[in-house]
Amino acid sequence: MPTPRFWRDYFTSSKDVHKLIESDGKTAFQTEIRQVFSNPIKAIEWEKKVLRRMKVIGNSDFLNRSIACSAMFEHSEETKQKMRKPKPPRTKEHSKNLSKAKKGINPHNGKIHPRSGQKKTKSELKKISETMLAQKRKWMNNGKDRIFVCSDQVDNYLKIGYTLGRGISYRKLYKEKQH
Repeated sequence: MPTPRFWRDYFTSSKDVHKLIESDGKTAFQTEIRQVFSNPIKAIEWEKKVLRRMKVIGNSDFLNRSIACSAMFEHSEETKQKMRKPKPPRTKEHSKNLSKAKKGINPHNGKIHPRSGQKKTKSELKKISETMLAQKRKWMNNGKDRIFVCSDQVDNYLKIGYTLGRGISYRKLYKEKQH
């Protein structure tokens, strides 16, 4: 039975629970092991399901302010107060440094692409074009949106007002919206 190992091998990551343990001791808690898992992923999934069903987020009867690996959470009052404090204004130098730091950085992984800012060579553009032709995909637009579709879908898009080609550039659309 895992009960004797619970407080020896596992300690919560909750700051609130740690504060309570510090002030009241571990014996102030009543623990119940409802299920034992051999796989941590299965344990997290089960815990998420139970906590959602019990509606623990925002319920003062529970200490949980978040559910593991999910977007369900509630900020503590301390965090809310920190968020309410005004941030100091950025200097022009700070803004410039932020701008420099972001240029060429992939927003998805935060890495700078090794070829950032470099134009593709003619041979690279030709290879891309050949790949697109091999995939039998075509650019289509309706004057507002542009999409890349498989050749067998071209007729369907022609029926709903799309034409072949990229059409108007996004830069032109952006400039039109600004004026």
